[in-house]
This record gives sequence, structure tokens and C-alpha cells, in this order.
Amino acid sequence: MAPHQSAAQTLEKFMQRTAIGTFLLAVSYTIGTAEFLVPADMAETLNIIQKPIGLLVILIVAPAVWSLKRIGALKPRPGCDEPESFVKDMLARASTLAFSVTFVTLLALQVLSDKIFTDQPPAFFIGIALMVSLYVFSVSFFVLSRDTGDDDDFGEDGA
Repeated sequence: MAPHQSAAQTLEKFMQRTAIGTFLLAVSYTIGTAEFLVPADMAETLNIIQKPIGLLVILIVAPAVWSLKRIGALKPRPGCDEPESFVKDMLARASTLAFSVTFVTLLALQVLSDKIFTDQPPAFFIGIALMVSLYVFSVSFFVLSRDTGDDDDFGEDGA
């Protein structure tokens, strides 16, 4: 970490690491779900691969959270909510999209469970739902954090 990062740089790092960490969690759930579909010896190998991913998520996200705590960004500050409200807005938008897609996924899984995946345990379907939710959340959070908000590019001057 650079010696004197600004609050904006620290917040940017936090957002990037949150998106990466959530994506890695989705990868972990993908591996966990795949364990139900492969032979037992391959499932054991996948389980071994899955464990370090959780540790990697902690190693990626924890320093960013610590940096936010160190600059005081996690404390409520009346009248100075700009960066936090920006992040909260992105989290809310990404969460809403993830919930919507997960809901549709659950409806699809209900149909598929009667026709294709008849012998799979509930943990398989829960893993798929979590995997989809985390993928959608991480990708949308990353995209939203990259959005500069420059909607003026094609405004009155650009026409």
C-alpha cells in the first residue's frame, strides 16, 4: 500500500477488492456445486481446490477493510456522507440486480429439478443460487464502480 493514499484511493481499492473477493466466492460456490456432478475422486480434488479460495478472499478483502477503518471511513460522520453514500448506492444497485437474477434462477431451478436434476440434493440447488447471486453481484458492482457517471458525452453539445 502506498504511504499516503487519499480517502478516494482507499475507497477505490476497497471497491475493487470487494468485487474481486465476491467473484472469488462465486468461483468457490461453482466448484462446490460441481462436486455434485463429478465422480467422487474428482469431487475430493475440487474440495481441496475450493478451500484455499476462501482464505484468498480474506487475504484480498481484509486489508481493504482495515484501510477504510484506519482512515475513519467506517465511522458515521453526519454531514460528510459523500463517499459512503456512493458505495452504499452501488451496493444497493448491485444487490437489487443480484436478487432479481437469483429469483429468476430459482424459478428456473424449480422447473429443472423436476425434469433434469431429479437426483440432486437441496445443497446443489442452494449452491447454484448462491453462485449466480455472487457472480451477478460481483460483476455488477465492478461495472457500477467503473461507471464515471459522465452521461454528458452524448448530450446537447455532442449532437
